[in-house]
Amino acid sequence: MLKNRKSKNFEIKTLLLVFIVSCLFLSFFYFLDNYYFPYRQKSVSEANKLFFCNYDDLSSNASIYVVDDFNSIDELRVSSFNSGQAYANISQDSDFFCNNNISLKIDFFLPSPFENSSDRISLTKEYSDLYPDWSNYTYLNINLYSDGNGGHILFYLVDKDHESWQYGDSSLLSSSGWYSVKIPLDSFYLAKNAPISGNKRKDFNVIYSYAVSIFESPTYNHDKLRTIYIENIYLSKD
Repeated sequence: MLKNRKSKNFEIKTLLLVFIVSCLFLSFFYFLDNYYFPYRQKSVSEANKLFFCNYDDLSSNASIYVVDDFNSIDELRVSSFNSGQAYANISQDSDFFCNNNISLKIDFFLPSPFENSSDRISLTKEYSDLYPDWSNYTYLNINLYSDGNGGHILFYLVDKDHESWQYGDSSLLSSSGWYSVKIPLDSFYLAKNAPISGNKRKDFNVIYSYAVSIFESPTYNHDKLRTIYIENIYLSKD
C-alpha cells in the first residue's frame, strides 16, 4: 500500500513538472512570436476580401473619403529596407486598372521571406499640412491586384501623438486578380517595435502619414521580380 502511495505521488509530481515545463515553453514561443519576429504577429483575418472591383463613384459619395487615387504620385516615397539586394519602383499605369482609369504599379524584388528576415519594401505618404481626419470613418478600403504568390502586407498609420498603428495580414496577396479589401480601423493595433510617444489611443482625428509594407512569401521563387497594383485607397462608414 505504501508502494502504491509513493507511485501515485510520483505520478502527480511528474504531471506537475510536465505542466510547468509546457507553460515555460509556451511562454517562450509567445515571446519569440511577439518580440523577436514582430512582423509575423497578428496575421489577422478581419479584412473582408471581395473578388471584384468596387465600381462605386467615390467622388460623388459623401460618406466616403478618398485617401489616395494615385492620379499624382509626387508625394509618395518608396524604399527598401535591410538588404542591398531589395528593389522597389513605383509608376502610374493607365492601361491596367480597376475603375479609376489609373493605378499605382509597384515592381519589387525581395531576396528573403518574412519568416527569416525583416527585408521589406515600403510605400509611404507623409502629410505636410492639412492633416486628414479619419476619426469619423469605420473602414479602410483598397482596390488591390495581386499575382497570387503570397507574402505578408502591413498597413501603418501615424496619429497625432506620433504613435504608429499597424494592421498585418498574410492572406491578402495569396489570391490573383483584382479584388476589393475592407479593413476595420478598429483592427489596427499599436506597433510592437514603435516607440510609445502618446496615450496609446487611436487618435485618428489627425493622421500624419500612412504606409504600406510588403514582405516576401517563403514559398515564392525569390529570384524573380514581382508586380502588384493598388488603386483607390479610401475610407468608408459602412
